[in-house]
Amino acid sequence: MKAIHILCIVTLLSACSGQVQRENVIGTYYANHGHGEETLELLPNGKYVLTYNNPGQPALRNENTWELESDADGAPALSFKAYVFGYRDRQALGPSTPGWWHVRVEKTWSGHIELVVDPDLGHSYIKANGAK
Repeated sequence: MKAIHILCIVTLLSACSGQVQRENVIGTYYANHGHGEETLELLPNGKYVLTYNNPGQPALRNENTWELESDADGAPALSFKAYVFGYRDRQALGPSTPGWWHVRVEKTWSGHIELVVDPDLGHSYIKANGAK
């Protein structure tokens, strides 16, 4: 019985502590902020495509480049060049000014990859189909 508990703990810890490699972050992410539909696609060639659709507003499409980096503490992070946020809480409607966006990459206990936008509100871009 004790061996089963240890195996469960090791399995859970390995799911969240795995290294995040470039091939792990490539894919399609969906925002969970609940305002319109926002999709972020990270392509293998180092480019990204952001699309944001909200009824009654013009559609937003933004493309540029991304890089996998490390934060000062060694945690995996992504940097996006000329990023434009589609939805911004408590801001005037319309896209934000393009700029660099640096965001941490986190692997959940279940192995899914998320780009954490606002940890206090729980807003993230969640990768479709898990970590792969």
